[in-house]
Amino acid sequence: MSIQVNTFENLFRLSKAVAEKVLKSAQLAVDQRGRFLLVLCGGKTPLEMYGLLAESPYVDELDWTKVHFFWSDERCVSPESSDSNYHQAMMTFIGQMPVPLGHIHRILGEHGAEVAAIAYEKTLLGYADLGQSVPVFDLILLGLGEDGHTASLFPGSSLSENGEPLAIPAFGEYQGRPVERVTLTPRLINAAREIVFLVAGQNKAAAVHASIKGERDLLRWPAQRIAPLNGELIWMLNKAASLNLE
Repeated sequence: MSIQVNTFENLFRLSKAVAEKVLKSAQLAVDQRGRFLLVLCGGKTPLEMYGLLAESPYVDELDWTKVHFFWSDERCVSPESSDSNYHQAMMTFIGQMPVPLGHIHRILGEHGAEVAAIAYEKTLLGYADLGQSVPVFDLILLGLGEDGHTASLFPGSSLSENGEPLAIPAFGEYQGRPVERVTLTPRLINAAREIVFLVAGQNKAAAVHASIKGERDLLRWPAQRIAPLNGELIWMLNKAASLNLE
């Protein structure tokens, strides 16, 4: 596994670098395989990057009809809710792009976590190549919570390293609020060609350090589960998020 850690002065420079990474990876995938399978993350950090992708030069330098969009996790809310990761991406990015509706593969969170997880796994398996038990996505974008969670893999969640489903329900409590979500699992994430963590803010610095350099503790720091089998792992941080690495 190859790991890179890249630090940027501020959120704008970080967002621009990630947008350029998405574009470069997309161009390569379309040239080599005729399509680009992209998994988006939620949260506030990627919003500026999503906005950049919807503008020149990024929108002009790729055939966006060749891109398929997926999500790393989703809340069990209406797709019109401001809490929906799908809604967030549509409002800031995808809804302004020339993307076929059939290429937007959202998690049906409004049906409840258990039903939505089963349905999403069927969708994901539809993008596995012949002979693959797990689809290989070209690029997966992930965030990181200050508690160390990524996607909706929260501290204390116990998953087998092998054999788990591709998408599962996530229940519990986060920041004092009950959680009902659907999340991709490490089994799927770690099969990707490239995984990029996009992290900003000093409140994430401790979790960044623990996830990258800390003692191995998968229950306490779920982001440590992300270890691509054959792909590349890239951490892209603003200066504040990287403070504890110095």
